Amino acid sequence: MTASLPEFFASALPAISEEGRALLCRSVEPLSFTAGQQIFNRGESARGLYFLLFGRIGIRKETGFEDKTQVIALLDHGAPFGERGLLDGMTHGAGAVAVVDSTVALLPLADYVAFTEKMPADGRILLEWVLLQVSRRLEMASERLAHIL
Repeated sequence: MTASLPEFFASALPAISEEGRALLCRSVEPLSFTAGQQIFNRGESARGLYFLLFGRIGIRKETGFEDKTQVIALLDHGAPFGERGLLDGMTHGAGAVAVVDSTVALLPLADYVAFTEKMPADGRILLEWVLLQVSRRLEMASERLAHIL
């Protein structure tokens, strides 16, 4: 079952003020994807930050062998992804696909900028949370790579 946006943000980001969470709820665009549906492709313009509300998302990259791709991360409930979308003019470095039917919330770049300008302390908390999640994913990927090499 999908958590409501207020429940999701209260659970994932409890340090953000109630007003900040309410603003995030108004700023995001809920999107649903069926299993196998592409959310974005590598090289596409990054629109903003995604939050996985329900389901499972695979992050994949091309292997360099023909048209083959490799899943490099599997994301579950609560995970942020597409973080390059917080940087103006960036493109996605990998693709994202729904592994199962999934619901995400997209925080467009313009709304992220407006959020951080209106609520700078909450914007900092959000950014720190995203960085923590991304650094944990990088650490897990590094551990897997170390076991392979």
